[in-house]
Amino acid sequence: MAKDPARVAAGKKAWREMSPAKKAAVIRRLRPFRKGGGGKMARRGGGGSPARSNPGRSGSSTPKLGASYQAFVRGAVVVSPLTDLALAKELTQTGLRSRSDALRNDPWPYVQNVGIVAADVAIDKATGQTGALSRGSITAWAPEIYLGWSAMQDSKAGLSLRDVQRRALVRRQGYDPALNSTHYDAPGFHTYRTLRHGGQAIRYVANRTAIGQRVKRAIITPLTRILGVTT
Repeated sequence: MAKDPARVAAGKKAWREMSPAKKAAVIRRLRPFRKGGGGKMARRGGGGSPARSNPGRSGSSTPKLGASYQAFVRGAVVVSPLTDLALAKELTQTGLRSRSDALRNDPWPYVQNVGIVAADVAIDKATGQTGALSRGSITAWAPEIYLGWSAMQDSKAGLSLRDVQRRALVRRQGYDPALNSTHYDAPGFHTYRTLRHGGQAIRYVANRTAIGQRVKRAIITPLTRILGVTT
């Protein structure tokens, strides 16, 4: 649409005659429109280029650390019968046939193992576990630190790498891939699950309930700042 030369000239003259204070006020009013590619309409999704539309911005990017860690751990749990064979140096045709027969004859323990993985995926999504891991939340990393510390103690005690993995899986999943058996009565399993789901419950209450947010602002946030950690 062509501009009216007379109106343009009048506008320029009015701007020259405007006091510095009025010019500053006009600039302040126009600044949101210049930044947001459309001002209020851009922020409301009604035109322009909203600032949140860029998926590469840190606020909306995928939490890569947490996602990568979880994908690795879940994959390791699912293929644990094979890694157990490899660590036992029995990853041969005979060993594979023997392990396959064991799983075929009694599939229920392994099915439960995979079922726990699936349940964790759903719970993690509901409680934001991936994002919490990525930002270094102590309540998200506490159970993983417990597993790592326990594995170090097992290694120091002289256990083989195979047995270290078996004990770690029992603590995390209640599943022993070597025996294709479940051990939900193991103390380590209870400790890990208490740390994991307890941390998720704390974050859920603190972030998604009114009373939790008040407690977080009054107690948790100041305390974590002092300690230099995040929840």
